[in-house]
Amino acid sequence: MSGVPPAPPGAFLPRRATGMRLGAALLGILLFLLPAAARAQEYSLSLPNGDTLSFPLDTLRRMMDDARRLRDILERDPKVLYYTGTGPPATASDPATAYPWRAVRVRSDSAAEVATPSNLREMDRAYFNYAVRKMSSLDQEGPAAGCDQVVDREVLRTWSFLDGWILSRTLYGGPPFPPVDLMVFARAKGHLTAMLVALGDSELIGCADRWAGDHPERMAAYRAWREGALGTWADSARAADSARAARDSAARAARDSVLRAARDSASAMRDTASADTTRADTASAPGG
Repeated sequence: MSGVPPAPPGAFLPRRATGMRLGAALLGILLFLLPAAARAQEYSLSLPNGDTLSFPLDTLRRMMDDARRLRDILERDPKVLYYTGTGPPATASDPATAYPWRAVRVRSDSAAEVATPSNLREMDRAYFNYAVRKMSSLDQEGPAAGCDQVVDREVLRTWSFLDGWILSRTLYGGPPFPPVDLMVFARAKGHLTAMLVALGDSELIGCADRWAGDHPERMAAYRAWREGALGTWADSARAADSARAARDSAARAARDSVLRAARDSASAMRDTASADTTRADTASAPGG
């Protein structure tokens, strides 16, 4: 897929000759009509420890333009095939299903599967961003890319994913999900690469250990920052997940018990009816 060069942070693709999506159009009209003071309004994301990041509306518009162009490639480029669906829900105890390298499967430079977690459907534009960037990098990278290139390209793909995530969280009512919200803050703090390495991003193939070995101070700085950023949220969220799982298990056990009782009752009724039929046949037989 040759029309989409990997973009550095803050860079955007040339405008494609395609229709403007409704969300981008409305945002553009809003920006045109509002006075400068209103356009300076900021939208924020927060972490459980109270840390906050703010995003001016102009910045969100640039992110919107980029996301719209990337989605146009998926939906309007006749050479591109993509499939969408839902994946398993992402939880505190198993957040990995929300990470883009798990939710997106790119088969070639023009074919991708996107399985947005079922409880994060509002965030689909983030996964579409990642899918198109991944297809683009397959189109451009050579068969023997060095580790520096592998890491840099995955950081850029994830950067685009996070732009889509920010849009979904701030403008489209996407739910908070701290394990991925944390990636937005890691990017702002300069810890994104270290976070991808620590999370075991599968797109880094054999380069994660090498990068960690070359940058031990950056890995240590990331881990120290992460501990403070999440605070006690991870423990409390895992406890909530465990309680929810216990409730679900109890509900399934109760349902199974009711079903077994119903099956046993139906079986007993069939046995009784069969015995009655046998007695009736015996009584009506000659000499019975």
